[in-house]
Amino acid sequence: MTITKKTVAVISTTAAIAGATILGAGAATAEPRAVEFTRTIQNVYYNQNLDYRNTPQVKTQLPGGDFQNWTFKLVGQTADGTGIYTIRWGEVSCITNLGLDKDVITNACDDLNLAQRWIVETTSGQTTIASQKSPNQVLQANGNDEVVTTTPVFGDPSPKQLWTLYKP
Repeated sequence: MTITKKTVAVISTTAAIAGATILGAGAATAEPRAVEFTRTIQNVYYNQNLDYRNTPQVKTQLPGGDFQNWTFKLVGQTADGTGIYTIRWGEVSCITNLGLDKDVITNACDDLNLAQRWIVETTSGQTTIASQKSPNQVLQANGNDEVVTTTPVFGDPSPKQLWTLYKP
C-alpha cells in the first residue's frame, strides 16, 4: 500500500475529529475552564466595598483605594450552572469562611478548599456570596470599617447580605 500526503491528511483529520469527540471537547460534563475577572464588591445596604488593608480580616470601607479590587477565579459550577469562584486579593490571599457568625478572613489560596469557594451569580445586578462549604451561609456586611461575617440566609436575603459586582 502506498501512503500519499492526501492519505495522511485524511487520517490526521479523522483522528483529530475522533479525539475531540472522545475527549469531550465542549461537553457539558467537562470541568469549567479557569476564567478570571476582577471586580469591586459593594454591599447594597451600606454602599461600602469589601476591603483588604494588610490585615487577614475582610472589612467594608467607603469606596475607593487600592485594596478593593478582587479577582474571581471560576473553579466550578452548581447543578443549575451558577459559578463557583475563589475570590482573591493580590496574588495569594483568598476570602475564607471560618464558620457561621465568624469573621471572614483571607488566607493562602487553595482551589480545593471548600471554605474558599463561593457561589456567586455574576449575571444579576445583586447577588449573595454563599459559601460552597455551607451554602446557607453568606457574606454579610456589618458597617463601616467592620469585619464581614458569614451569616445564615433563609428565603430572601437581607440588604446586608446582598452585593453588587462592578468593574474597578
